[in-house]
Amino acid sequence: AGARLEVEAEHAGGVARMSTRVQVEKIRYATQLAADKPLYRPGETLRFRSLTLTRFGLQSDRELPVRVRLEDPAGGVVAGSEHTGYTNRGVAGAVFSLPPHLAGGTYTLVVASGDADPAFPEERRDVFVRQYRLPRLKKELEFTRDSYAPGSEVVADFLAERAEGGPAADAQLAISAVVDGEAVHQASAQADADCRFQLKFTLPATIEKGQATLAVVVDDGGNRETIAKTIPIHLGKAEVDFYPEGGDLVAGLESRVYFFAHNPLGEPLDIRAGRVVDDAGREVARVSTYHEGRGAFRFTPAADAKYRLEIIDPPNMEVAGPLPSAVGKAAFVMHTGDGVFGPGAPITVDVLSRQADVPLVVTAVCRGTQVAQQELLSKQAATPAAAQSAEARVAFDLPLQVSGVVRLTLYDFRSTPPKPVAERLVYRRPAQRLNIRLADGPVEFSPGERASLSLEVTDERGQPQPAALGVTVVDEALLNLADAKTPSLPTYFYLASEIEKPEDLEDANFYLLAGKQDDKDPAQALDMLLGTQGWRRFVQLTSGDVAGLTAQSAPETPSGENVATEEAANDEELARIAAVDRLVAMEGPQQFPTLYDNAKQVNEQFASQMQSAADRRAEHVAAAGRVCFFGGAALLLAVAMLAVLQLVREPRYWAPAGAAALGALAMGGLWMSAKVDADGRLALRGFAGFDASRLVAQVIPSTESATETTPAADDFDEAKWKDNNGDGPFPFAEEEAPADAERLAEGLDDLAPGEDLAAHAAVLELGDIAAEEKVGLDFEFDKRERFRFQLAPLNEQGQQLLKELGGADQLRRLLDGKAEINGDNGWLFYDIAGDGEIWFDGTVADVARMRTLWHRAGRLDDDKAALALGKAYEQLLAQYQLPLRQYAHTRSAEASDVRSDFTEVLFWNPLLIADEHGRAAVEFDLSDSVTTFIVAADAHGAGRIGAGGGEIVSRIPFSLEPK
Repeated sequence: AGARLEVEAEHAGGVARMSTRVQVEKIRYATQLAADKPLYRPGETLRFRSLTLTRFGLQSDRELPVRVRLEDPAGGVVAGSEHTGYTNRGVAGAVFSLPPHLAGGTYTLVVASGDADPAFPEERRDVFVRQYRLPRLKKELEFTRDSYAPGSEVVADFLAERAEGGPAADAQLAISAVVDGEAVHQASAQADADCRFQLKFTLPATIEKGQATLAVVVDDGGNRETIAKTIPIHLGKAEVDFYPEGGDLVAGLESRVYFFAHNPLGEPLDIRAGRVVDDAGREVARVSTYHEGRGAFRFTPAADAKYRLEIIDPPNMEVAGPLPSAVGKAAFVMHTGDGVFGPGAPITVDVLSRQADVPLVVTAVCRGTQVAQQELLSKQAATPAAAQSAEARVAFDLPLQVSGVVRLTLYDFRSTPPKPVAERLVYRRPAQRLNIRLADGPVEFSPGERASLSLEVTDERGQPQPAALGVTVVDEALLNLADAKTPSLPTYFYLASEIEKPEDLEDANFYLLAGKQDDKDPAQALDMLLGTQGWRRFVQLTSGDVAGLTAQSAPETPSGENVATEEAANDEELARIAAVDRLVAMEGPQQFPTLYDNAKQVNEQFASQMQSAADRRAEHVAAAGRVCFFGGAALLLAVAMLAVLQLVREPRYWAPAGAAALGALAMGGLWMSAKVDADGRLALRGFAGFDASRLVAQVIPSTESATETTPAADDFDEAKWKDNNGDGPFPFAEEEAPADAERLAEGLDDLAPGEDLAAHAAVLELGDIAAEEKVGLDFEFDKRERFRFQLAPLNEQGQQLLKELGGADQLRRLLDGKAEINGDNGWLFYDIAGDGEIWFDGTVADVARMRTLWHRAGRLDDDKAALALGKAYEQLLAQYQLPLRQYAHTRSAEASDVRSDFTEVLFWNPLLIADEHGRAAVEFDLSDSVTTFIVAADAHGAGRIGAGGGEIVSRIPFSLEPK
């Protein structure tokens, strides 16, 4: 689709207008998948929910067709698990009963777009099926480091709480560690009053395979349970990936280098101390990891120097590969400070360069939508402080809805198309959000009691907000058993959907927390995470490129002792390629910054006008010259005749007249041959020489669409457009009017002018201008940005068709949703474009088309028409939406005093609506479990998202009876 951008400027001399054609990209979406619990037994009911929102605006602007399925560990589809239908407020969901004899393993929930042109990439989520028993104690065992070397001391923190709340005070602990099948540590201990204990032991100095487990058995006098975790051991082989900020190391410019240290299997390594040295062994920077194997350091590389990393602690570590080589003078470095910006804060970036006066453009892209750009000329600046003083700092003051991951790209405009030369991901904390909490705070109930809860939804100012919620109530012991740390709704849309492999993060929610957590700053960890993203958008990796890389990366047949390692490394590479493919599909086609530079055009126009003025002036001078010349000749002739006739003999009379005549002849001759030079120079320069001021372009389209200017001036000419843009599809091609559009238009005979705007909207939507003119439809764009319509009487064909439909009243009833859609009139809602077809009663009904008509009518000056089409749309759509079944646990009426009901999920509602006061009610019966239940809720509405909830405790009442 295309649109025309017009700019009008008023000045003393009048009004100047300029226009250009921009291409409007389609809206792109992202989808999150959620299940009611992380673990399932064979035969249980699996409930899942998908939420599809626009990537940038985070809104459910239209309902989309989706396909969901469950895949087994081998990739096959589990029988009966496939469902297809439309979303409801962006939500789709389904309920599926797992077969009783289903084999255990890791299954995968998959949701895909149902459109022929997918609206969002396929989303997947693991589901674990196995037999299990719920623990009565909530246990945690956390190592203090990401990895350990042979001979190093292992330190881990242990914590245990009872399921119903409260610590298992003074519990007895039995600790054991096994390395490569041999016990290396055994001890007994007693936890403190909070049931906390820090255990320590030393690993053997020699470890062969590195397969190690730490187990703690806890006994609180009533329960005896075990928690075990794999000890992360590295055996002297480290792989370190280096990511210079912006993309390249540049000789002579201070550079910040991010890095990710991991073993050959991709698991993070902990580096306590290291140093970067040059080829002469001189130290240039100190290095240590901060969180999950990631860190950063600064130094200024020298030309032609080689640098490498030496790991000091842990000792005896081999590092594969040196740092990237520094590039030459024509490269650039970007500095973004801490890389994490507060809500509403400007995003700043310093551009360092060794070369001055290079035309550059910095763009900011948030979730696929370009939100800002700024041009500048490069300055010679080697440090961020120098860049700031040299005015090489760019500051984007962006609207509040720009939040989450923002991609900054630096383009060199010396070439066409412009060349991306540096890129960086930063994070801007959301200024708009939804908060969800239990209205009464944490509450207690007795097992089997009826629970009535109220959820409150407020915005960032604490004001109540209506919203669509997804709510689940699940036993916390199950979450503890599964050790599930699923990304929350904000974490998914703001962070996880924007990085390569979010599933590799131990706890993605940690990165978005505020304030220090256990002596670690989540903001600093987030900056390092974004700084180590290997996917660079300006690489322009396409799906075809990914397919080629996949073929090249097919695992070769391994041999020897490293079979498992090589296979795992190949799997890791294929997974990385799949992650890049997903990001490319979500991001859409490559977009270059829009920069409308018309200086050359204005100069040429000015020169042309000056030349025209000069030509007119020359013509005027020549005309005056002709008057002088011929006037002088006439005067000279008159004087000569007077002299011949001796009528004037005195020289004092004829001498001045003769001199004047000769002067007029000379002047006229000169003027007749004179040429007027045009000074066509104008004080306007193109972008390459622009240094007077900076221009800031900032576009937040309400249609969620990014725009791109085509370089051709006459972009309506297909041949010229393809000369400038290659052999791609011409974006501004005219579409032929569908026959059904004409039939609908011709069926509106009796409608009085301006009476039924819903029908008029249908004509506008289903036909083009040619079809509208054919049936007498005339419209214009008024100052209120609404269409005014008038209908002229139709021809005999239209009148006959109207009779077949039952008259104008029947057509109005049909549009009002009061008439049945059947085979006789169903053609009104045919899918003319050929996408999104839905069959019912043997007729194709186009839900997407109805939705478009509804929104079109909503822009008209007729509320009744909008409501009429809205009702018809909702009635039609309801037939094809996936059934959103809610579940509320109900205790059996035959329940006895014997505790037998240990249901884990007490409530599940994929679409619960909070009213205008921000309140939503939840009711269910508690099971017999004495435990804590987590109330988890996600919310979305009006471009805001949020997550929250609370907890409820099921506890047997304590009572004393006198004897």
